[in-house]
Amino acid sequence: MSGGLFLYFDPMSTKSIVLRFSLFGILAGLLNVLGWLGGMEWVFWLGLVLFCGIYFSRNIRPPFYWPAMLLGIIWGLSTAFVQSLFYDLFLHNNPNYAASFNELSKFIDPRLYLLISNPLRGIITGMLVFLAALLFKKSKT
Repeated sequence: MSGGLFLYFDPMSTKSIVLRFSLFGILAGLLNVLGWLGGMEWVFWLGLVLFCGIYFSRNIRPPFYWPAMLLGIIWGLSTAFVQSLFYDLFLHNNPNYAASFNELSKFIDPRLYLLISNPLRGIITGMLVFLAALLFKKSKT
């Protein structure tokens, strides 16, 4: 496997799966910036957790913990990056966040808050992907 770390992946390798699924973090950030999730962000993430849990249980050999955690962290970082990059549009399309961020800005820059809190939420999401994969793997055997 010459040519660098990110240039070639076996189609079913764990790295390839995690990198492909990490694009959902960018999608979540964009959907949130545009206001299309409209307070239903948890439904989007629940669907992703279940989908990834099923996919991991069928296509990645255990242990699932590190790939799931890495995926969650990447989701958190990419969502935070997109929301911070388009911060003004994010606030314009999400008035509920604008109100709470106005209060929050007395203590911390809201963009910094996004960059800290979203990766933490990503860790929790990664744990949920891990648990879902574990449950689906156990139910399959």
